[in-house]
Amino acid sequence: SGSVVIDGKDLASLSPKALRQLRQQVSMIFQHFNLLSQRDVRGNIAFAMEIAGMKRPQIEKRIDELLEIVGLTDRQHNYPSQLSGGQQQRVAIARALATNPKIILCDEATSALDPTTTTSILNLLREINRRMGITIVIITHEMSVVESTCTHVAIIDDGQLAECGTVESVFSQPKSAAAYPRSSTRGRAGSARWHRRSGSRHCARPCAEKISIWSAPAMGRIPRSVSPAERY
Repeated sequence: SGSVVIDGKDLASLSPKALRQLRQQVSMIFQHFNLLSQRDVRGNIAFAMEIAGMKRPQIEKRIDELLEIVGLTDRQHNYPSQLSGGQQQRVAIARALATNPKIILCDEATSALDPTTTTSILNLLREINRRMGITIVIITHEMSVVESTCTHVAIIDDGQLAECGTVESVFSQPKSAAAYPRSSTRGRAGSARWHRRSGSRHCARPCAEKISIWSAPAMGRIPRSVSPAERY
């Protein structure tokens, strides 16, 4: 039980129409990419905008911007089967950004990637958060992801909110057994789900606890070129 609150709105109390409108502000990045195999990179990025009813000239312009941001301009006509795992996840990130969301949910977004590719994807997500001010919520079992990327963390252990706070405070002064990632309770901590949260005025309420979410201020939607070494 519990509630999910975004911008002061309890999702359970919204009408179906209001809920659909609010959902347009939230995008998702999946562990296994979930790309459409019959569409090339441009087609996969366009999909969300087509569903949202955007006009074709707007879609094509936005695709060009997003390809620059994720560093896949030279792969825009490739199909998913022709891309590496890291490249497919970059397409998924571009698709998630297509409709200018306020929140991006990343469900184990790097767990299917090798360490080098994981680092490049996390760097890209950090850059998106810093430049665009988009709230990014990362759900992960990897404590290294939390340490290297997150500003705040909530630990959910055995279906309950065990602890939340800044990464520094939770790691240096843990108040629960699940927050001891390097101690003898590692096995228990390994089963916890770690959330990266950044954003302003957004919150979620797993169980009966309220978790506030913070983010860096928006820096403007500035396309960023990515070097070939960062793409894989």
